[in-house]
Amino acid sequence: MVRMISTRAIVAYQAKARMYVHVHSCCQAGSNSIEAANVAVVKLKSGSAQIKEKEIKKQILLT
Repeated sequence: MVRMISTRAIVAYQAKARMYVHVHSCCQAGSNSIEAANVAVVKLKSGSAQIKEKEIKKQILLT
């Protein structure tokens, strides 16, 4: 099911990604997680795309 994600939800994912980077500062994957979250925010703000919540979670957890 595709739906627009609230800005609050995106901010929560960014915070989680930043915490991941803080805890695993030597791991490149953390930087990719923040980048993925930031790209999601840009898409949300521009209104150019509907974003699947599960996709964002997957990007943050797996990248």
